[in-house]
Amino acid sequence: MSRRKGLSHEEKRQKIMELFYEKKDFFQLKELEKIGPKEKGVISQAIKDVVQSLVDDGMVDTEKIGTSVYFWAFPSKAINIRKRKLDDMKSKFQEVDKKAKISVIKVEQAKVGREENVARTEALASLKELQETQNKLQLEIQKYRDSDPEVLAQIKENTQEEPASNMVRLKVRCRCIVVVVVVAQIFVVLWFFSQPLDPPQQFLQRLSSEGGQSILHLKDQPAYYYYASFGKELCVREGTVVDESSETHCVCHTGWLGRRCGIPALLQSSPWIHDPEMINNLQLRRRVKRVILLLPLSHEFDIFEANVNGLRDLVDVFIIGERKLNSKASHPLLKKLKNGWLGDHQDKFIYVPARESYLMNSSHIQGIVHDGLRLLSDIRPDDLLILTSGEEIIARDVLVFLKLFQGYPLPIRCQFKHYIYGFFWRVENNRNGTNIPQICILSVKFFANAFQYQMSELQDGNISKESRDFLNTKDQPVQEWTIPEVGWKCHLCISAQNMFEKFINLPQGLRPKWFLDSPSSMLPFIQRLVKFGQDENLNPVGSANLPRKDTLPPFMWQNHDRFSYLMVNPYETMSIHNII
Repeated sequence: MSRRKGLSHEEKRQKIMELFYEKKDFFQLKELEKIGPKEKGVISQAIKDVVQSLVDDGMVDTEKIGTSVYFWAFPSKAINIRKRKLDDMKSKFQEVDKKAKISVIKVEQAKVGREENVARTEALASLKELQETQNKLQLEIQKYRDSDPEVLAQIKENTQEEPASNMVRLKVRCRCIVVVVVVAQIFVVLWFFSQPLDPPQQFLQRLSSEGGQSILHLKDQPAYYYYASFGKELCVREGTVVDESSETHCVCHTGWLGRRCGIPALLQSSPWIHDPEMINNLQLRRRVKRVILLLPLSHEFDIFEANVNGLRDLVDVFIIGERKLNSKASHPLLKKLKNGWLGDHQDKFIYVPARESYLMNSSHIQGIVHDGLRLLSDIRPDDLLILTSGEEIIARDVLVFLKLFQGYPLPIRCQFKHYIYGFFWRVENNRNGTNIPQICILSVKFFANAFQYQMSELQDGNISKESRDFLNTKDQPVQEWTIPEVGWKCHLCISAQNMFEKFINLPQGLRPKWFLDSPSSMLPFIQRLVKFGQDENLNPVGSANLPRKDTLPPFMWQNHDRFSYLMVNPYETMSIHNII
């Protein structure tokens, strides 16, 4: 039996192009390496080199979106490329043909008066003979050149003028060198300032611009980054098992529902989901929504880092207000940002410092809304606002749905899974009887017309009949609803030292009644609260909780060792004296 002959490089290129033309979709390299051997017989080890050669030849397009690189090629592009090449070749042929005809005419014109005859032949022979004689005489003259009086006089004159001429040449050369150096420096400076800044440099440049922090421009993200296309069928990539889906239907991951695999299972408890009319109005958007997340932050740096890393490709702008309830408090957040903390994400950050007026009336979140939105340009009415705190982490699944779909009702109230000190103490939602979900998700248009950008009116939650009638449309119905377990809220999930600093920076009336300014006595007391599960009012918080993968923010579970103080009670096995 003869051994099967492998495909040549050119055959592999043809096979991969056939795959692109048949699928008419966007692929990552790992997806091509998976389906290439099955459908086209190209081994996975060769696909990377083949795809790169196609990209180099302009036959396949590529673009990096976030941390992923996508490749695509459509039959229409190949047809257009061949058509352009054919047009170029026709144009070049016509140009060359025109030049050839002109050359023929010039040759014919040049022949006039130069016809071959006896007189012309004799004249050319005589010219050749005279030129040979001249060359021989020139060689003879060169033998006696050293004794030529004119040559000797010229040498003497050049020798006398040489020092002066050398000095002039030296000055000219020095000036030329200076000019070259200056021009080179100018080009280096122009090249440097033309290079795009990395995210930390962009952030620092916006902070230090003349007249205050400069404007950040909102941009649209390409929709194909979030969708997977199977012929005419469009599926939400986040909730779809891409390898098992086809043109007939989308195969959903566990926890995702709907024909497009874009509805998280946790939304099933919402009443409007079971309304056939509203479900029919629920459609994927051609242009995905831009998401603006606003939050105050004091010492909850690890919680915020988990939020940013989990939602980086879904949130378009993070507006961060440093919470400063004491005029003498420092600015640890600003210092961390300037030192490069979360540097890869700072191109999406807007920093809002607390004003003195906000300290007096405790309206810091209002200040974030007022000052933060003024630092954004190109805001659209359907842009989505998410109002959270530094203690809250939004679930990624929920934000995928809100960003990609239209037709769901607004405004949305958020109910979080509550924890304290870490994810090892679960707090019951109705422990104090006051844990009513607040409105936290709405559009810019809704916020402007129903609440006039006022946080006090939003917290009251009263929407006038006129506003409801104006805002209620088929694509955007008005109906309050609550997302249960929209994410995680981890109260005081910071170290004991940071907890002490947070309390000491609070106004006297907002501090816990037991708090003293002495760190030597307060740190053990705070550790005792964490150990035995008592809140800042000395009330028991609820039951101990064993964190699991399905109950934790994904980024924290993936970095379990780093956030271990939030996973396991750090003082559970420590002996702490009762100081009460």
